[in-house]
Amino acid sequence: MKGVKVFLSGDVPRLLRKSADRGVCLYGVRETDGGAEFRCARKDVFTLMRARRSCGCTLYFQKERGLFHFAGKILKKRPVLPSIFILLLSALFISGAFYQSVEVDGCVKTDEKSFREALSDAGVRPGAPIKSVRVQKVRAAVMPLFPTVAYFTLNAEGTRARVTVYERREAPPPERDAPCDVISGLTGVVCAVRVKRGEAQVSVGQTVERGDIIATGRVVYKTGETELLPASAEIDVRTWSVLRGLLPAEYTSFERTGRSRCAYSLILFGKRISLFPIESCVYKWYHKKEEVYALTLGKNAALPVSLSKETYFETAPRKKRVSKDAAKEILKASLSARSYAAAPDAETLNTGFYVLSRRGVYEGVFTAERLETTGIQTEMKEIGTDNKR
Repeated sequence: MKGVKVFLSGDVPRLLRKSADRGVCLYGVRETDGGAEFRCARKDVFTLMRARRSCGCTLYFQKERGLFHFAGKILKKRPVLPSIFILLLSALFISGAFYQSVEVDGCVKTDEKSFREALSDAGVRPGAPIKSVRVQKVRAAVMPLFPTVAYFTLNAEGTRARVTVYERREAPPPERDAPCDVISGLTGVVCAVRVKRGEAQVSVGQTVERGDIIATGRVVYKTGETELLPASAEIDVRTWSVLRGLLPAEYTSFERTGRSRCAYSLILFGKRISLFPIESCVYKWYHKKEEVYALTLGKNAALPVSLSKETYFETAPRKKRVSKDAAKEILKASLSARSYAAAPDAETLNTGFYVLSRRGVYEGVFTAERLETTGIQTEMKEIGTDNKR
């Protein structure tokens, strides 16, 4: 019963009779130590105050206070406010569950615009759910695209994603005045020797192996004096390389049979909810195609709900054989690309290629004769050791 709560002390039975004679309704009357307590309507408060004078009683009126009482009065007058309050709470929750901005720091040698695009493709963008972003997956997708980036951190500060980039540092150049030797980084026949500082240890027509000293910084003069210098030299070497590659003569191709099935699901906060039940294994062999339709509010705000459509196309295995001409083209293109990648700056003098077929496998052999330049500075060797590092 709503109304005013009243505490009464004195002649309780007399006041109750007076109240009944005057038509005052009292609710929840119960005895207490030294009196009674009850509730009455607000309009009957003044009638009770006049009645207590002739009864010699004392009345105490409790005023209702507090947040819940105030909220109850407001909601009674404005019944639409609870809906508005719930909508505000929902909007507050949704706005705090998504990234509102992405900040990138530390890009000096790295193009910041390209880095932001890579982050966006990996899922770090305004409007993306914060809980759906996995830092390890983002690093695995972004790091291989930027050789200048050694590491980066991704932290969520409220609704802001802060990315700090740590770029690779170049190794300090060797000391120019430190005595050193020059060694060969290749194996082949020397075609030319160019010594800028130091004494040559090889000559044209000589065969060198990887690690042989081609120039030394220990110079001995006719007077018998020895001077240690930072040697500087390079040689042109004729090299030969052989690359081999294998290709199966038969392969299995999966071709579509024309049958397909679709499954629809909702993706809510990164969790998938199936709309129609479908068995886990639709066909024995199949190709799967998934289409995701995201719900957005404008260009930069995405809702946490998206619709996923998965299409399963049934396939059947078919054995096929690779012709020798096709195998020759495939192996030659692959091996020539590998050969060029091994020495992109070398001058190619001659190449050769042939294919062998044996035991259901095609073997391709690619030979290349190149003219390459080499010369690597290294720590000077001690006296009495051989001419190989």
